[in-house]
Amino acid sequence: MSEPIRVLHVDNDPEFADLTAEFLCRENEVFSVVTVREPEAARATLAEEPIDCVVSDYEMTPVDGIEFLEAVREEHPDLPFILFTGRGSEAVASEAISAGATDYLQKETGTSQYAVLANRIENAVARHQARRRSRRQLRRERERFSALFEEFPEPTFAYEYVDNEPIIREINDAFEETFGYDAECAVGTRVDDLVVPPDRMTEAKEIDEQVRAGESVDRVVLRQTADGQRYFSLRNIPLSLEEGIDGFAVFTDIHERKRREQDLERKNERLEQFVSIVSHDLRNPLNVASSRLTLARDDCDSEHLEYVASAHDRIGTIIEDTLTLARQGDSVDEMRVVDLPTVARRWWESVQTADADLAIATELTIRADADRLRHVIENLYRNAVEHGSRRALARRLPRTPSSMARRALARRLPRTPSSMARRALARKLPRTPSNTTASP
Repeated sequence: MSEPIRVLHVDNDPEFADLTAEFLCRENEVFSVVTVREPEAARATLAEEPIDCVVSDYEMTPVDGIEFLEAVREEHPDLPFILFTGRGSEAVASEAISAGATDYLQKETGTSQYAVLANRIENAVARHQARRRSRRQLRRERERFSALFEEFPEPTFAYEYVDNEPIIREINDAFEETFGYDAECAVGTRVDDLVVPPDRMTEAKEIDEQVRAGESVDRVVLRQTADGQRYFSLRNIPLSLEEGIDGFAVFTDIHERKRREQDLERKNERLEQFVSIVSHDLRNPLNVASSRLTLARDDCDSEHLEYVASAHDRIGTIIEDTLTLARQGDSVDEMRVVDLPTVARRWWESVQTADADLAIATELTIRADADRLRHVIENLYRNAVEHGSRRALARRLPRTPSSMARRALARRLPRTPSSMARRALARKLPRTPSNTTASP
């Protein structure tokens, strides 16, 4: 069932007023009609009772319908008001609409006019109620947004463009804390004057033009805070919830991330320098040595030359591996199963071990990048020979799970320059028993 519609009918002809009320109630039972003869009585009724729509004649005394309408609009600017008059003319209709009448209807003979009037009243009240609901909803949205705005953890301000300049209209607590300006100082001020460093004004102007053109902005900016200059991600939200606000801007502090990026860029630059040194300054002497070796083979046939050639090849491989690691990061090639005793003996032959002996007491197989594993183990051999004591030259790989082997090797190796190799091996060996398989 529809809600009742209370209609205030103002007409100095009581017989016509009663007739109108009767027909309106017949047209729709939701109507409840209050009839008065004079505008002053109507104003008193409006002050005391809830009224959904006013229907008024034009020719009344001591004021006419237009004057009554103007008086109603002073106190009830949105209340539906229909001028229902026997004096019909375009001039009266135009004057009524200009004064704020919701609708205009001329009195006619017959009863069909009451159906038209009832329809006009229903439509006017429905539109009015829809607007009221919309305003209430908007008010609730504003209240919720205002609460979110104040509690939002990132510095935020509402802005309005005045003479093509972004003027602050509201700021939240995070803005006050970050930039050191309270609302009394910030509101009404150009945002650029408060937070933009002098050397960033050109960039700020570009951002202002983007926002003014309706474009979305999401870019990294440097801004002056209460604690010095910091990097922020600046985003604008072109949203107008009320008159005097064109949008909102949010500053997200990314200063630490930006510093890390800058540090990484500097490290990458140093890494590129390292790559250049390895690529050119080491390759050139190696190429010279390889060429000299070729000449030496023409002059003599010594078995030592094969070891020299093998060492040259190994140096070249190490250079390539180092360049790959520097350019691609800490990645590994394809992992495959490696028989540790076999490769340990093979790689023992590739280093200068003097009169040292190698004893292997394991049948362990592991999954590894063979080239990197070889680099690690050869370094272990060299360090053991160069820095170990005479009694400690024989190293035994215990037959234990890989994690125990890793710890055992780390403990037994010397703590001189070989500590780097020890840590490297600790990183490279698999860390879970599932990564190792014992050969049958």
